[in-house]
Amino acid sequence: MDIEAILKQMVAAANDAVEGDVGEITDYAKQIVEQQKQSLEELAKARISGEIDDDVFEQEVEREKQVVKAQLLAVQIMTEAAAQKAVNAAIDTFKNAVKTII
Repeated sequence: MDIEAILKQMVAAANDAVEGDVGEITDYAKQIVEQQKQSLEELAKARISGEIDDDVFEQEVEREKQVVKAQLLAVQIMTEAAAQKAVNAAIDTFKNAVKTII
């Protein structure tokens, strides 16, 4: 049994399992940043121009904070799902390698 070869196969399987997920997670994170950039810019302009007062500004900032928190939780879930896929692929590769030897 060549454990080094099995470990390399496990790493390759894990990488293959999440290859598409990494790009999707990165794209979603970039989208969050871009959305927040627009929202915060509009909020700042509204406050600076006097369109909204301090109370409304604070409420809106808190709302934006909650939106970002929810979006980041989605990123966390996506990341955990990708990690689980990678672990499953690596362990399946290990089990198959051992079964092949038997």
